[in-house]
Amino acid sequence: MRRTLKSGRLMELLQINGRYDTVGISLLIWKAASIVSAVVTLGSYCLAEVALNSTKCASMTSLPNGVPMRGLWAPVLMVLTIATVYVVRAKASKMREIVRIYDAPCFEFRRIQITLGVTMFFTMLIMGAAILGAGTVVSIVHYSEIVKYCW
Repeated sequence: MRRTLKSGRLMELLQINGRYDTVGISLLIWKAASIVSAVVTLGSYCLAEVALNSTKCASMTSLPNGVPMRGLWAPVLMVLTIATVYVVRAKASKMREIVRIYDAPCFEFRRIQITLGVTMFFTMLIMGAAILGAGTVVSIVHYSEIVKYCW
């Protein structure tokens, strides 16, 4: 018998006390994005290594435009490390506790209050995404430069 998750059940899982769990939903989306970023970065690294082993580029140390041939491992290592740490260590219960502890209002606009805990949580997510995105972009650009010349 095959079990499926219906959309109504998914909405129940994303709620706490009848309200949507923004921390849990945000962490779920962020973890999925970090896994995709790590896979794309690792894939571009592997494809760049295949291109570097072609007969045209096998004995070169750098491309004619100055791009180094080896050294692509640094952004890959950075992205894989950050993605692994965040996916394994970031738990919704811990983040909810941080949001609950730091409940002092940081910003107010009419009836909307943004607390210090929410500000810290979303700043962590945005900065982590920026770092992962930068590593992924560097890896993809490096791969495209290698492929342009070597194939």
